[in-house]
Amino acid sequence: MPEQQNLPIRAAYAFGIAHGLQKEIAEIRDMIIEWDLAYNASVRKGYLIELFEKHGIFDEFKFNDWPFGNTPEGQRKMLRFVRLKTRYEDFLADRSEPEIDLDSDDDCDEGQSFVREADLRDFLAKNPQCIEQGLIIYSDNGRSGVEFPVENGRIDLLAIDREQRLVVIELK
Repeated sequence: MPEQQNLPIRAAYAFGIAHGLQKEIAEIRDMIIEWDLAYNASVRKGYLIELFEKHGIFDEFKFNDWPFGNTPEGQRKMLRFVRLKTRYEDFLADRSEPEIDLDSDDDCDEGQSFVREADLRDFLAKNPQCIEQGLIIYSDNGRSGVEFPVENGRIDLLAIDREQRLVVIELK
């Protein structure tokens, strides 16, 4: 049987329910997604990835139900789903975002170049998963982890990994 290349959404629902996430799975499955793009299943997949990562079970899901997710192409698909979810949330919040090619999986390619360090910082602040899967930008009491102030200056990006450890990212 050929390997499942696309994240199997029904298997993900069953997996989440089997791991005690019935309420969260029902919310994702029953979401009414209304926006100007036709990527509804992909948005749901982004939410599922985020949910499983938050609960530390995404690697188990990939092992059991989606081994293709561990391949470079599977990683690109995961990033695409997460980007679509973020874009949908931006749409709901009426935040404008530069147009991105949603059919392209090369936003995190090593060949990406930036003219200024600030451009790279802003890109990574919106896409911390390009650095490490599960990484999120620190935020506390209205303080963002972007240009985070410290005693002798600023940290370019302060993030939190999936084990809730602080991660300092300095760009040059």
